[in-house]
Order: sequence, then C-alpha cells, then structure tokens
Amino acid sequence: MKAVMYHYVREPNPDLPHFIFLDVENFRKQIRHFLDRFRILSLADIEHALETGNPPPDSMVLTFDDGLADHYDYVYPVLKEFGVSGLFYVPTGPYEQEQLLDVHRTHYLLGRFGGKSVLAALRRTLRPEDLLPGAEERFAAVTYTGQKNSEAVREAKRLINYRIDPRRRTPLLTRLMLDFGIDEQALAKSYYLSPEQMQEMAAAGMGIGSHAKSHTVLSNLDAQEQHGEIHDSFALLQSLTGGR
Repeated sequence: MKAVMYHYVREPNPDLPHFIFLDVENFRKQIRHFLDRFRILSLADIEHALETGNPPPDSMVLTFDDGLADHYDYVYPVLKEFGVSGLFYVPTGPYEQEQLLDVHRTHYLLGRFGGKSVLAALRRTLRPEDLLPGAEERFAAVTYTGQKNSEAVREAKRLINYRIDPRRRTPLLTRLMLDFGIDEQALAKSYYLSPEQMQEMAAAGMGIGSHAKSHTVLSNLDAQEQHGEIHDSFALLQSLTGGR
C-alpha cells in the first residue's frame, strides 16, 4: 500500500508570488493518474487494512497535512468528483488562539516576501541566545537539501524550524509578522478548516486525524510536552467533529 501526502493545493494568488503549492488542476490530473493504476482506499478500507495488516494489492491512501482551508476549498471537491476519500491531519493549536502556527507563519512570510527578505529580517532580529547550541552543524548538511528552493529559503527554514530554541520561536515569529505588517488575526480565520467544514467532510467519508497541537518538532520536547501535544489534540478534535 502506498501513501501520498499533500499540503497546499490551491490556485495562484498574486499576493503570494513566492508561495509553493500544487495547482488544483495538476492535483486533479494526479488523482486521475492514480485511479488508472491504483485502488484509492476508502476510510473503511483503511481501517480494515490497519486492523488486519493486510491491505489490498495495488492500493493507495491519500493524506493531507495541516488542516488547511485549501483542503475544503479545492481538495474536497476534487475527491468528491472522483468518488474517493482522503485522510486529513489537523493541528489543533489554531482553534485555541487566533494566530497561525509557527510553521504556517514561515510559509506565509516566505510565500509573500521571498527568502532573501525573510532571511535578512531574521538575521537582524536574532540574538545568540535565541539559537540552540550545535544545531547548525547537526542540520545544515541534510535538512531541506532535497527541496527545490533557493538557498535563502532553505536557510530561513533551517533557522526557524531547527536552529532557534523552540521556547523563543513563537515570540520571534510574532515580532516578524508585526514587522512585515501582517494582520494575523484576520489571516488566521481564513487559513484553516472550520469545525463545520471538518464535520461536513467527516460525514462525507473523509478521515479526520490528529497532526498534534502546534506542529512543532516533537523530538525537541520532553515526554510530558509530547504527551500534551498528542493527547490534547485528540481531545479537541473529538469535540470539534462530534466524536469523529
């Protein structure tokens, strides 16, 4: 059984000239291509395969990360068009506070202003105590090297996601969003799936799963923090989706 993971699927937006995404028409072509070669499993098929350890031959699972509004606006209609299901993994932090998760702040800043501008702003803002000791040597040679991004984008993402102390990352990105003049409260309301959209998708046979709470790197957390990230997200998702 194969699993294919997606993030942003959308149409071009002139306000986000550097944003990296899959165009919805290319997504539609991919689904058509997959259906010619594989059986895309329903939610019931997936649950049966997990219980038995015996997935059907030539089968495939479609997964969608981050609980993005894209998934209701663009992905869900295409899946309904072809009569197939997907699994949607939702981080729950945005439903507790009206701001983007740090990972999506990074995507938005890079997509709107580009890697060079964001990297320059980071370097102006960062202090030595904001950085984890030894992180540059651990991650520089391997992290994001397979992505087709500019070196400025790769370095900005390495800094934000791996080199900055997790306890300092959120305040730093809050400052960057303000420095770039972003109305984050308004943006957050349109960035993610609403509870009503999740309920509709679940009722139509889509799977809603946990993508933890804050989309942080779990290996940077202690056991108690990891438990909170996972347990709390499941509890909130059960509430938002009526037990689904």
